[in-house]
Amino acid sequence: MRRMLGFAVLSLLVLGCGDGGSSSGDPIDAPAGTPDGPAIPAGYTKLIGRTWSMPAGQADTYKCVRFTVPTDTYVTNISAQAPVGTHHTVLSIAAGNAAGPDGEYDCDVSTLGRPMLYASGVGTDDLAFPPNVGLKVAAGTQVHLNLHLFNATDQVLAGDSGILIKTVPTQPPMLAEMIFAGKILFSIPSSMSQTPQN
Repeated sequence: MRRMLGFAVLSLLVLGCGDGGSSSGDPIDAPAGTPDGPAIPAGYTKLIGRTWSMPAGQADTYKCVRFTVPTDTYVTNISAQAPVGTHHTVLSIAAGNAAGPDGEYDCDVSTLGRPMLYASGVGTDDLAFPPNVGLKVAAGTQVHLNLHLFNATDQVLAGDSGILIKTVPTQPPMLAEMIFAGKILFSIPSSMSQTPQN
């Protein structure tokens, strides 16, 4: 059996990353969560997200959503809203096979835009840029969120997964940038005692 691994070698290279960061600013006009969805922490707003539901024992499932950002947005903090059932999230610019109209759709592990803006896995801490550093998402940019979901329980599982941000109203003195680094897709055959490397 072969498993496609699309997220295994994903690195975040951040210009000027670290602790701290500003939490002031006006939230952008982004899709809201469901009325009964999880509470959004103070100072954060939801940039992008979607609800989902999976039957008991549902294996690897990928759900995606696209959203066009209406105004220049300067992000100082990023947090994944990742309830039980969310394995990882990849936020990117909608391009290539991730391009299309705004809205939700079913996708697969390889539906990733470039450049990348953020990625999280189970237990990922919030990302806070240092003071005077932010990530710019320009007005009219379409962002894309790829959610890897699975239900290892014997019950129906439903959730609201997304990306939460804090912003500042004006461009900070230093802009951060994030990129994919390394091989994006590769496969490892099962039952091998050694795996050749290129």
